[in-house]
Amino acid sequence: MRFRLRPSLGWATVLLLAVTVLTVAWSIEAAGWTEGLWTLQVIVLGGLLIGVLFGSANWLPASLSHLFAVVLGILWAGFVVAFVPTLIPWEYTWGETIHEMTTRLMTWFQIVRSGGVSSDNLIFVLHVGILLWLVAYLAAWTLFRLHNVWFAVLLAGFALLTNLYYSPPELYAYSLLFIVAALLLVIRLEIWTSEREWKFKRIGFNPDIGWDFLRDGAVFVIGVIALAWFTPTLSAAPEIYNQVTTRFEEPLNAWQSNFNRLFSSLNYRPRPGPSYFSNTLALSGAVNLGDQPIFDAKVDGGLPPRYWRSVVYDQYTGRGWVNSQTSITLVDPGDLRLSTIPWEAR
Repeated sequence: MRFRLRPSLGWATVLLLAVTVLTVAWSIEAAGWTEGLWTLQVIVLGGLLIGVLFGSANWLPASLSHLFAVVLGILWAGFVVAFVPTLIPWEYTWGETIHEMTTRLMTWFQIVRSGGVSSDNLIFVLHVGILLWLVAYLAAWTLFRLHNVWFAVLLAGFALLTNLYYSPPELYAYSLLFIVAALLLVIRLEIWTSEREWKFKRIGFNPDIGWDFLRDGAVFVIGVIALAWFTPTLSAAPEIYNQVTTRFEEPLNAWQSNFNRLFSSLNYRPRPGPSYFSNTLALSGAVNLGDQPIFDAKVDGGLPPRYWRSVVYDQYTGRGWVNSQTSITLVDPGDLRLSTIPWEAR
């Protein structure tokens, strides 16, 4: 069993990988969704450590490695979240803490099944902690076992972009830090791969060549980012771009509506969109309906103006509204049920 890493491979790579994944945790904490998000940094460091150790241990099969990692991730995330006094009271014993977290998890799963609204931020921190553990572990494992750097970068990058999409725009600095760290990580692994090939072919090279490439690569990466930052952008997106993004609007809005329902007490930023017309409405800040068309209606010119009712909520949960009973009825344009007596339209 060997967990020892060569300095030329291990520590520079681990440092760059840590910055890459920790940037995701830092951006989520800076977004201020709720209290206790400082725990994500501790959880990520644990996931990186296990990923490096399991990835370096060639004797450990991948299936067992992933199974152990999932179990360790759930236990470690729960253990770290339990130290947040705003989520779990300090005076609780370990038995009371486990009972409290188990009860709140079961309550949350019941809300998921029943279509209700949840306001328990502990569940949010726990879920995000477990997800970031898996991101950190898989990034480190694939990098040190399979030497696949792009999987690690894309996995962490997807998590970062998801958070930044719903976060305030002033958090763009985290995307710049991520790009620099990720590209340097790609350069580092490429140099390490070349060094292995040179040694196998007995080609002489300067041992400090790796640090020289990292230094020059940092200058190059910063220059490219600066060039892209100051390059003028298109005033309007191409039509093909709009067609592609339109296909994802409906599932994205459905996912966002369910997410707002299950985590209704987060510090949301108002975003325009049709999520206000779903079967749940979480009270989460100012309403910004936006200017996206919902439907088109054509009426006779002689009829008075009408107000269109989109959805009715009949149950208040304390953190939002729920439409508990829904039905779908198909009607033809000439159906008598659509006609309105003139005095009823007043």
